Amino acid sequence: MLSRALSRERPGVAAALTLVSIRGRVDQGGWLGCSSGIQEALAFVFERWDGHGLPAGAAGEDIALSARLLHVARDISVFISASGADEARAVIERRSGAAYDPRLAVLATEHFDDLLFGLDEARIWEQAIASEPSPQRWIAGDESDAAFGVVATFTDLKSRWLRGHAEGVAELAEGAAWRLNLTADEVTRVRHAALALDLGRVGVSNAIWEKPGPFGLGDWERVQLHPYFTERAFAHSQALAPIGALASAHHERLDGSGYHRKTLAPGLERAARILAAADCYQAMREPRPHRPALDAPGAEAELLREARAGRLCPDAVDAVLAAAGHRVPRRPRELPGGLTNRELEVLLALVAGQSNQEIGETLGISAKTAGHHVQHIYEKAGVRSRAAATVWAFEHSLVRAV
Repeated sequence: MLSRALSRERPGVAAALTLVSIRGRVDQGGWLGCSSGIQEALAFVFERWDGHGLPAGAAGEDIALSARLLHVARDISVFISASGADEARAVIERRSGAAYDPRLAVLATEHFDDLLFGLDEARIWEQAIASEPSPQRWIAGDESDAAFGVVATFTDLKSRWLRGHAEGVAELAEGAAWRLNLTADEVTRVRHAALALDLGRVGVSNAIWEKPGPFGLGDWERVQLHPYFTERAFAHSQALAPIGALASAHHERLDGSGYHRKTLAPGLERAARILAAADCYQAMREPRPHRPALDAPGAEAELLREARAGRLCPDAVDAVLAAAGHRVPRRPRELPGGLTNRELEVLLALVAGQSNQEIGETLGISAKTAGHHVQHIYEKAGVRSRAAATVWAFEHSLVRAV
């Protein structure tokens, strides 16, 4: 509300506030190609009206107007969440002339109820877009990469244990995606999701992330919510929601033992499987408060163990290990249910809707032999009909794998 009221006074206020809410660093404004005015405003995020702020101790009207506005709006939001509206108003009144520009503090307190009216129902994403001065500027291509880089570095700030994690996952996942022949658009989506995957960690206390011992039950409840928080952070944008949905799947496992949705293999696309394997490998190569980092051979062995246990996709694991510089021998193909390669061919023809006669003609065998193969497939898949066998083939990713 305040930003909209004052955006007429100085172009770029809404854009500056949006960037500041991501990370108060001038260099990131530069990454996104922001104007010099916006980059200037980002330098004053931690300054105070009385000159007792950081980093330079700027004071009064030497501080950019958009930054002075942010100081008031930010603390109203913080103290409403922490202590309620009355305490938030009292904080602004007490700090007027010290932390805040007195003119803005008075403006906020005199119109406090109006500022809060409808706040719970407000769609913040839509308001931010609507507040942007015309002409609105859209980002794409390399600028999109820079924007997701900002998200990754913001996550890095959460804890020293996370520094460089998202960037490492992005590098591995992108390399693996190319090796698995994903399209250029799919590779870009994987890279962006990797950079964004741990944004939800910001919503979980550092007392948990930096705990030196094992997580307790309550800790795990919070930890398992962080992919959900990541997804929700992007959910309000039609363009970004698919990235958030993919990023939120990085802790899912093929056997349903992951989180937060406990999605089984049929619901996990190749991009999600790649992301899970890349995140797992990168995390193992990094120290954590409760354990040291694994060396490269140790991480490789652990990742392969997860694949053998049916939690990670073997193809994704091999691609990630190759991207990390490991020598990956050609893996013999293991088919579910003990299917033979010939039975797989028959199954795929069955899925395509072919009769036994047509299957025989396609594969150069008799219709009777094709029928025997179909019966063997039923037995191995535990089904009784072509429709059920088709569902089973999709559940085990056999159709997509060929």
